[in-house]
Amino acid sequence: MTDFAAIAAQLEGQAIELPSWAFGNSGTRFKVFATPGTPRTVQEKLADLADKRYLRTIPMDPITESRETWQIVPPPEGGSGIYDVHSGAQGTASDGTSYAEW
Repeated sequence: MTDFAAIAAQLEGQAIELPSWAFGNSGTRFKVFATPGTPRTVQEKLADLADKRYLRTIPMDPITESRETWQIVPPPEGGSGIYDVHSGAQGTASDGTSYAEW
């Protein structure tokens, strides 16, 4: 029979790869494994920023006149977090650009 010290020495030499979905708010293509309390919607994320004092309050979307219609823009190149927000308004402006691009 092998003693504990021999087994521990063998285990120290092993490398264990943990899947990325085992940590944080990530997941697989089948399911997202969110941590309880993590904001999931645009409105929850903006409210979370206001709660943490990154924003004093959620600003009013000047086109929809609502705080609930903002759309989150993710960072370029697959980064995490909030890079920007755009209006959730439908339609186009007089210059031909979509309100959603503002």
